[in-house]
Amino acid sequence: NPLSVLSNQIISMALEYGQIPAKNAYEIIIRSYPFSTLSWDLFQSIVSQLKDQRSIWIDEEHEQILLVKRANSRHYFLDNISMIPDEKTYPVIDISTRKSIGTLDESFVLTSGFEGEKFILRGRPWMIIKREDTELLVSPIKEIGTIPSWIGEDIPVPFEVAQEVGILRRFAAEEREITQYPCNEGTLKKFIAYIDTQKKAGFIVPTDSTITIDVEDKTMVLNTCFGTKINETLGRLISAMLAQAIGESIGINSDAYRINLELPGRIPPERIKEILFKIQPDTLEYLMKTILQNSTYLRWQLVHVARKFGALRKDFDYKMVGMKRLFGLFEQSL
Repeated sequence: NPLSVLSNQIISMALEYGQIPAKNAYEIIIRSYPFSTLSWDLFQSIVSQLKDQRSIWIDEEHEQILLVKRANSRHYFLDNISMIPDEKTYPVIDISTRKSIGTLDESFVLTSGFEGEKFILRGRPWMIIKREDTELLVSPIKEIGTIPSWIGEDIPVPFEVAQEVGILRRFAAEEREITQYPCNEGTLKKFIAYIDTQKKAGFIVPTDSTITIDVEDKTMVLNTCFGTKINETLGRLISAMLAQAIGESIGINSDAYRINLELPGRIPPERIKEILFKIQPDTLEYLMKTILQNSTYLRWQLVHVARKFGALRKDFDYKMVGMKRLFGLFEQSL
């Protein structure tokens, strides 16, 4: 989150100089490209937030506003030298033998570590029987569960780039000549051969203007050339709408060119088409706000950003307060 990075730098400057005029700090920050368009009003809002959470002190007795370090500033700096998320690990205990079978990261526990949830660890499927404060009690099962993933955030593929890939697919599928494209001849031939193979097998080629849906047992894949952010948004929307309709959770992951749905049972592709055509564009923002506020994904993001912002201590345990109360505390903070 860019604002957590900004808060980190403001606190660090106050600690470095002891006290620094707010205008000077602002001018230093906007010299960097990522914050070159940062407004003074937003900067002041961040400073006010940092003052309220006692990370810095603001001296307004002089002609200019001074950002002054506090004792908490040093504690924050030592805990947050790196902006990489600080994650706890939870031991996973076999409830029948009381033996440890491994550990899970906090992000997985926050988003998927609910009682009754199934997952795979050490090559075997397990079900969470009870989530304790410091460990997870599990029992072996026969049904395959979710594989815990620790995938880092890749650089998002923009909509325009994904659409360009879709256009190339369409040109190849229509046997149109692709000229003046910056790639070598061998690569282009492999690409065209790949598209030809798909056409000869009787499959429709997903392009910039065509979405295809593949179904295999309980897995559904939407091939969509819309880029990372749009596909993630669509995936969460479809997942939430389906879950509401059938009363069961839907697993989801996506990339720039596809959306994968893990379903509790077979669902006809027509249900997906109905969702996509039924939703009105002007209601999408409201729907996504509602969906994200109730999502497990946002829980982890909230805790991580609040820690890096200095609003929560590094050793904060979300179970002592509860996520609903945290959302209430920070809802109108910025």
